[in-house]
Amino acid sequence: MKVMKGVRKIVWVVLAVALMLSYVWMRMVHNKVAEHVVELRQETEILVARLEREKMELNKELLATRLEDKAKAMGLYYPWEDHGSD
Repeated sequence: MKVMKGVRKIVWVVLAVALMLSYVWMRMVHNKVAEHVVELRQETEILVARLEREKMELNKELLATRLEDKAKAMGLYYPWEDHGSD
């Protein structure tokens, strides 16, 4: 009987240690995932800001192109152009 009680205590200790180690491992994995999520969010913010800047630049370019076409259609030209010809 004493041997069974000793084995039972050893099993409980091993089980407790295994549970603690699994908890530590789970926390490490969770922290790594959380860090990765933060990095992805930062990268997303950078990419969104870059996309907005590129959209603004494209809109400016398109606006200038459209205005230039309208000006030429109205007969306007740049001073260095020879009466509206390129």
